[in-house]
Amino acid sequence: MVSIALALLATFITYTLLRDPLGGIPGPFWAPFSRLWMVHHSRAGNMHTTMIGLHAKNGYLVRPAPNEVYISDSSAIKIIYGAGTKVQNSYWYSVWQDHRKFDLFGRRDEEIPGQHRRLISNIYSKGPVEKVGAVLVPLPRSAW
Repeated sequence: MVSIALALLATFITYTLLRDPLGGIPGPFWAPFSRLWMVHHSRAGNMHTTMIGLHAKNGYLVRPAPNEVYISDSSAIKIIYGAGTKVQNSYWYSVWQDHRKFDLFGRRDEEIPGQHRRLISNIYSKGPVEKVGAVLVPLPRSAW
């Protein structure tokens, strides 16, 4: 029984190291196998500094877990989060959805957020923002 378990473990490790499509993305040693190291850093309260350190060490792409890739390249923001993107949010975003229907952040599909973005996008365009800016700029700081 132990030999079967060890053989399965060896097969899993070998596959993960040699055949995994995300294998070329750098990250912590344990990242391809488990999320336990992330749980440790999250509970310790230093996950944010750990991720910053990983990006400083490894570059724009970091693999923190078996099926996750973190990107810290500002030029990728529009590709990932922009209108018409084909990138789907991970299950992590479902936590933020809760019961709210109108939530651009927590949605995992792009059809509904795309519709919502079209409804409000014109208020963030250059013209309306300049109009609001013209009203706010003359106000003294104490009025804010």
